[in-house]
Amino acid sequence: MNLNEAVKRAMEMREDTYNEQQLTKWISELDGQIAAETLRKPFTPYSYPDDGEKTLLMPPPYDSAYMHYIEAMSDYSNGEYGKYNNSFQMFNDVLAGFKTHYIRNNMPERVDIFNVMG
Repeated sequence: MNLNEAVKRAMEMREDTYNEQQLTKWISELDGQIAAETLRKPFTPYSYPDDGEKTLLMPPPYDSAYMHYIEAMSDYSNGEYGKYNNSFQMFNDVLAGFKTHYIRNNMPERVDIFNVMG
């Protein structure tokens, strides 16, 4: 999914409650967190519409996390805390699946450890 697709889906989902810049900010926050904590690589926040064709960091089937995250942030911003908890739990479930998949498939090569004790 690229940034344009994510923003369009989010605007349809939330009935134009938030503008493209706010949605891009939330998506950038999420990809920044993923880049730092999971992928361990630098990240430059997205700019809408300039970065519209950039591919987001989580591939299918994990890209549904973007919509869950936007839904959660929207619920939180609207003071709908019960809905926020549910949305954020759905987001966390997908994110955990992505992290597990990424770590399993990107393990560093085994390095023999020198044992000084014996």
